[in-house]
Parts: sequence; structure tokens; C-alpha cells
Amino acid sequence: MAKLTSDKAIDLLGGTRKVMRLFKHVNRSTVANWRSRGFPSQAYVVLGPRLKRRKGFDPYELFNMLEPADGGQHGVGTGNEG
Repeated sequence: MAKLTSDKAIDLLGGTRKVMRLFKHVNRSTVANWRSRGFPSQAYVVLGPRLKRRKGFDPYELFNMLEPADGGQHGVGTGNEG
């Protein structure tokens, strides 16, 4: 998969203004900081699913997260754990 940076991710999602509007208390300078410093882990809840829909990009890599072995297909605590 292609290496995804926060800068590229923001552009992929429509730019600073569109990303800013996805969050309740985020302004333009915050998104500008994300471009250079990366996203905070809390942003994954909003941005992760949107980025995952983009073919060829791995949001787990962007947020420095480990990808679940099942690809995130199963919920936690379903009662079917081994």
C-alpha cells in the first residue's frame, strides 16, 4: 500500500476546510499542525473510516496502530472469543 502521510490524507479528504468541519472544536491552525506533526490518536475515530474507504491507503499506518488480524471485521466482546 502507498505510504500515507497526514498531509496527503488531509488533501485526500478534501483539504483543510473539509477536515476542519468534520470536528466540533477544530480550527484551521489545528489542521495545519496536523499536516506537519501528524494526527492525534483521537482523530482516528472520525478520519480512520473515511480513509479506509480509499483504496490503496492504510489508515492504521497513518495513526501508528497495529491492524487487527481479522481486518477489523469482528467486534470486541462478542462472546465468541476462544
